[in-house]
Amino acid sequence: MPSQHSIKDRIATHIPPRMIVGAVAILLVVVVVLAVQNINREKCYMSRILMEKGAALIKAFEAGARTGMTCAMWGGDQVQTLLEETARQPGILYLAVTDSTGLILAHSNRLMIGHRFIREDALKALKPAEDVRWRLTEDKGSGRVFEVYRYFQPLNPSVSAMHGSPATGCTRGNPGQCGSNWCFPSPRDKNHRIIFVGLDVAPFEAARREDIRNTVIISSILLILGFGGFFSMFLAQSYRSTRRLLRDTSALADEIMTNLPVGLIATDRDGRIAFFN
Repeated sequence: MPSQHSIKDRIATHIPPRMIVGAVAILLVVVVVLAVQNINREKCYMSRILMEKGAALIKAFEAGARTGMTCAMWGGDQVQTLLEETARQPGILYLAVTDSTGLILAHSNRLMIGHRFIREDALKALKPAEDVRWRLTEDKGSGRVFEVYRYFQPLNPSVSAMHGSPATGCTRGNPGQCGSNWCFPSPRDKNHRIIFVGLDVAPFEAARREDIRNTVIISSILLILGFGGFFSMFLAQSYRSTRRLLRDTSALADEIMTNLPVGLIATDRDGRIAFFN
């Protein structure tokens, strides 16, 4: 019956190096896939959180504008003030309301009113709708911006016609004029107004970079441990194979020496017999 050591040596000897290399490659692929999935998951979480924040801000602003327009007879001037106050919250870079051509009707920075926020063709490419949408864009002063947008409809045309437009002495065609009633829809006005919320992504990107760094560190540690384990297995396999080969060679040499037809004597330096067959 073979001994336990001989069984272990036989198993270790029959493990080909290609199997060890394949195991290392599989470990590498698994670690890389997990790291990429974790990075993409962090990106999805950031997008969802910012989109929900932008949607909540738009709803809150619309609710405040609706309340003021229906109960306090607000006009464009008051809604502009509400827009500026809403934009003072941390994490908000700007709030803007444009017409269907991209001209600014209201902005958290009053100096921007009447200027072009976005080109008309670019605005059409965004395909604004009643549901919230988002995009990542670049701002000259703020860098990367997470922009949430949708149609701005604090009142529908029937409510506007019932309550009337309180802003008098101003024309709809001049959005930069104080007291403009741009926020009141008209049954004849088929152009939608679009509200944009620019959110600061710097804190989220910093947190995502930290998560990526931690993921890379953990993945590197796993790879090092994996390589170390497989390398140790390879060394152990080489050692066991060499030891078995040496043992077999020694056994063969002993067998040959024992069965020699002539006498063989080996002595040490002092002449004492060290070996004889």
